[in-house]
Amino acid sequence: MPPEIITMPPKKKAKTKIKPNEAIIKHFRELCALYKLKKDYGWAYTFDEFAEFAEDEEQYCGGIEITSVKQVQRLIAERPYIQKIGFSIGKSTFAEIDEFLKTGTSKRLEELRVSTQVKKTQTVPLDKRAQAKLLRGKASAIEAEATVEERIHELLEPAKVSANTYLLNDE
Repeated sequence: MPPEIITMPPKKKAKTKIKPNEAIIKHFRELCALYKLKKDYGWAYTFDEFAEFAEDEEQYCGGIEITSVKQVQRLIAERPYIQKIGFSIGKSTFAEIDEFLKTGTSKRLEELRVSTQVKKTQTVPLDKRAQAKLLRGKASAIEAEATVEERIHELLEPAKVSANTYLLNDE
């Protein structure tokens, strides 16, 4: 009698929870990061504040997918505690939301990407090892570019932390 073959049941696919406003959150986080690179912290804070609003499923946005500027205005008006904490969205942020919802991007973001790209490549310092290699002529262009890319990612990492976190830590 041949041995019995035992087969494993098929693996279940992991359920990934997609946030309803993931694209718009990513857009506004990128705006925030690019403004931080330009050292324009006012605009960075403004866009980070909206990203927080869209991301917070419990209190602010309530897990509702943002589909229009009027909807955002209504969500803010329906939640009086938002106004009590000083949260507000200005006309330019509403315009940015509207443009993103219609086109999937914005002129402002595209222009910032171009303007900060030039600054990134001009002002990002290389680590000492990479500088020595470049001076000796032994580093390839790919190595230099990779070092610059690593530094850019280091600069963009803090953008993932909310501005409200810093306020809480200061107390």
